Amino acid sequence: MSGDWRVGYSHGDAGAFHAGDPVALRSATFHTVASPTLVLGSAQPDADVDHRVAGALGVQVVRRRSGGGAVLLLPGEFVWLDLVIPAGDALWHDDVGRAMVWVGQLWQVALAGMGVAGEVHRGGLETTAWSRRVCFAGAGTGEVMHAGAKVVGVSQRRTRGWARFQSMCHLRWRPELVAALVSPPRPTAASLAPVAQAAPVDAESLRHRLIAGLPRPPARVLVASAVGPTRYSSASVRWPSRRPRGGSRECSRGVSHPTSPTTCGSPYASALQR
Repeated sequence: MSGDWRVGYSHGDAGAFHAGDPVALRSATFHTVASPTLVLGSAQPDADVDHRVAGALGVQVVRRRSGGGAVLLLPGEFVWLDLVIPAGDALWHDDVGRAMVWVGQLWQVALAGMGVAGEVHRGGLETTAWSRRVCFAGAGTGEVMHAGAKVVGVSQRRTRGWARFQSMCHLRWRPELVAALVSPPRPTAASLAPVAQAAPVDAESLRHRLIAGLPRPPARVLVASAVGPTRYSSASVRWPSRRPRGGSRECSRGVSHPTSPTTCGSPYASALQR
């Protein structure tokens, strides 16, 4: 069996990215968004979202095909990694929970190399009052935690032919925005503040570390840049020289790091006051 990984880069609409089925081959795809997006879990009720607030904030609401609660994606403020393995792969595990442990270990090692501490959660699902509605408010097997706060979230969808692991970490955690997007009765920003821990690192450097840490280092890595269905071509590992919009180190499109949401003319604070 080939140990090759297909490494892809996708930028654009998160709904279109999540809608498609992957090819049953080892692949690692990093996705970035063009605009603020709230991604609901596959079975999460649409009524969990305050659509009036989402509209005021300019947040698109889409749905992924893996389970769990909502995840807020702001341009330049997260790293999202989709991992696919075919059935029968050495990384495949019939136990759905244990199947996600290697994903957490990949993230744990990459983040540790950048000074971000974390431990892979190996226990069962741990819920809280808000975990059904907010992904980072609970803990599942394979997710990376630190001092009770989630650093990396992991969800999974599988068929007879493949397993798709969707994982992400926040470069900045925005509890005030997440709380506002939940329909009443909603959590307070103060109650959500401690449930997640951001990783204040350079996104491109983290992507490189994740690629380098993929299990069973391949003889060659296939790299792609695509929006929608990912297309691949043989190449050496490289990334576009420009950063995605809203880079984590610069003020762009009203988003800054790590200052408050009111800096650089951010629309978020004013919208929340409406």
